Amino acid sequence: MSTPCPITTFANTLLALPRDERRDSFATAVIEAGGAYPSDIPDHTPFEVQLAGYSALGAGEDAAICAWAEEVLNS
Repeated sequence: MSTPCPITTFANTLLALPRDERRDSFATAVIEAGGAYPSDIPDHTPFEVQLAGYSALGAGEDAAICAWAEEVLNS
């Protein structure tokens, strides 16, 4: 049995968390590992996040984080 990839494990964990915890966990990962996580974005503005070589765009913060996780899991 192979060891799961940490980034895949993180993506699965994000999708299982409640919205506020998902946002906090992703923001913490960006701070610790480097990436892009915009702040002070007006509502209804496309939101892009980047972490670990993956990026995703969503209609808002949570949608972008979920899209990022899906991108990781589908690659």
